[in-house]
Amino acid sequence: MDARRLSVRFAWLVVCVLAVIAPGHAADDYTPVQLDSPSFAFAFDINNHRQVVGRATMPSGETHAALWDEGQLVDLGTLPGGTYSEAYAINDAGQIVGWSMTDQSTCTAFDGCWHAFLWENGTMTDLGGLDPRFQSYAYSINNRGQIAGASATADYPFGYWRAVTWLGEHLTELGLPDSATDVLALGINSRATAVGYAYINGRDAPVMWSQGTIIQLPVPAGTSAQASKINDAGQVIGRSGANHALLWNDGELTILPNPAWAARSEAHDINNQGVIVGDSLMISTGMIAVRWVNGSPSALPRAAGWTESYARGVNARGDVAGAANINGTRAVVWLK
Repeated sequence: MDARRLSVRFAWLVVCVLAVIAPGHAADDYTPVQLDSPSFAFAFDINNHRQVVGRATMPSGETHAALWDEGQLVDLGTLPGGTYSEAYAINDAGQIVGWSMTDQSTCTAFDGCWHAFLWENGTMTDLGGLDPRFQSYAYSINNRGQIAGASATADYPFGYWRAVTWLGEHLTELGLPDSATDVLALGINSRATAVGYAYINGRDAPVMWSQGTIIQLPVPAGTSAQASKINDAGQVIGRSGANHALLWNDGELTILPNPAWAARSEAHDINNQGVIVGDSLMISTGMIAVRWVNGSPSALPRAAGWTESYARGVNARGDVAGAANINGTRAVVWLK
């Protein structure tokens, strides 16, 4: 499917910075920028060329996977027959992964017809799954083109989720931890080590797949947790059901501190320099985008008119992609 470049005036507008008032310190070495889109939009990832991916409501009224590249918003479209899609990750080669609705007649539709996709060079390819009748999702792609995600074994509520990877259209099912029912892979690094979580004995448990070995990452006793991303140094981030962002370094768990006055935090991405981004729920002001450096949290600045903000992806230089409430939810970046 050819990408359709919209004739939308895009501006990397440098807007007046209004620092978030938060105890500690603000990450004031950033410039917050709103990305242009016709309507609602959310950015999930940014690569080292400052290409940004996410989703946006297009002039047609449909929400599609979106790419912001060199000043233009690119509508990535959907898989054949679909009306909705999201782009969730992009590597430095410009390969994009996510999920799209498909033709309702090609799959069972009890829980929706969703398939993982790979978009490159203007074409969106259906990655399928363990069974193409059922759902699949792609969450992460490394610079070697290896993709991490999940695939259903049957239609809800009768099937289970299985962690999978793709290289091109070749699918590999990752192993299942003991006593696990569902398992999903959410992140993968350039060494093909994947991370995610499994549902074991009534709780989510963070999992790593490395060189054919399944490793359950430690968590505080009785706590549910998920691992979501891993960098090339093997550092893993995630979140816990106890409302904290988490970091595993060489298998050792660190509970990242919440900013002062925050009720909870989640970590969503980590770069190869160990910079972590996510967001925190402030008791008085709602959600704020947060960066952790050496374990210390700081709020990313908000521009005038931004109320809440969310950080989802970070590249090697520290640029961050996410969203902000600006008369509706809009895709934004914070540029170093």
